[in-house]
Amino acid sequence: MSTSTVTVLHVASASPTDTQAAQPPIIYFFQLTSRLSIAAATFALKTSRTLWSFLAYAFGPLSSLFAALSSPVLYLLSPAFLLVNILVNVFVYQPYNILVQLMHAFYPIYAFIVIVVILATAIGFSARLGTYLTRFIFFHSKKSTVQRSMTETGATQEKTRKKVQIKEEEKPRRELSRHR
Repeated sequence: MSTSTVTVLHVASASPTDTQAAQPPIIYFFQLTSRLSIAAATFALKTSRTLWSFLAYAFGPLSSLFAALSSPVLYLLSPAFLLVNILVNVFVYQPYNILVQLMHAFYPIYAFIVIVVILATAIGFSARLGTYLTRFIFFHSKKSTVQRSMTETGATQEKTRKKVQIKEEEKPRRELSRHR
């Protein structure tokens, strides 16, 4: 029988899973989101560059043809454009400018009226609160003692209704005689 000796060396090292476990899961979500957004932006940029170069190559001759033909058409339509410009000035811009000037002129009056309404509302509510508190302070204790004494004695006040009879006076009837 032979005996052999085995020596085991233990090396302390941090595994990658130990350092990753120390970070919260939201960090992984943000890292994934940022990587995906960068990839999507890069793809969109490369695709748009390719598409733009294709469209410039395909429609280049058409754009020069359009530029050559648009000048005479715009010259022929210039009276219509001028009329539209005048109508827009008369019916849109000028009423708007007048309205703005009126608003600037009447703004101090508007502000004064709004402040007066707000202050009047505050004074009204303060007066209502004051009368309520005054009534509560001065008349609450008397009313409560009267009510307590009435409930202790069992006395109740019943309001009796007055019997009012309306008698109709008989009016003499006029006999209509018919002449036949």
